[in-house]
This record gives sequence, C-alpha cells and structure tokens, in this order.
Amino acid sequence: EYERGSARLNPGDILITSTDGITEACDANDDEYGYERLATCVAKNRHKSADQIIEAVLAEVKEHSCEGVHIDDKVLMVLKVTKDRTVEVPKGKAI
Repeated sequence: EYERGSARLNPGDILITSTDGITEACDANDDEYGYERLATCVAKNRHKSADQIIEAVLAEVKEHSCEGVHIDDKVLMVLKVTKDRTVEVPKGKAI
C-alpha cells in the first residue's frame, strides 16, 4: 500500500524518481546499482542541470551494469528547484 503525502521543496532541492530498472541494474557479480549509488551520483552532480544529472546517472548505471544482465526498463525523472523557486525539468529525451 502507498501513503499519500506532500513535501515542500526549497531552492537547491532535487527530487528523483525512478523505476526499479535503475536501482536493480546488476553487474557481472549480480550486485545491484542500488539507492545508495543513485543518491551518491545525484549528490556529486547536484550543481548540474536536471538534464545533466540524468545523463550522469544513466552513464553510471550503464557502466555499472555493462557486464551484467539488465533487461528491465530504465526510467528516471529529475526535478530540480532553482534559486528563484522555479522547477527545472529535463527537455525530454527518450533513451
């Protein structure tokens, strides 16, 4: 079951949502990419645009899983709140 809720996002906040194809992408040893790697990648790229954060995460997932089995879809959504309190969203690319 899911619970409904809300959160206030402030300038500099980044909201990430993804399908399990991102976090469950496995390497040759069956080690999943996971939430911790996702959070670390986003944190180290937080100064970049939403588009660039997506590119960085997808590149890292691809590198992590290059010798593993990964047949699941990979969907990633990034919302970044800018200094003027607008939400920056990616331009929309299909990968």
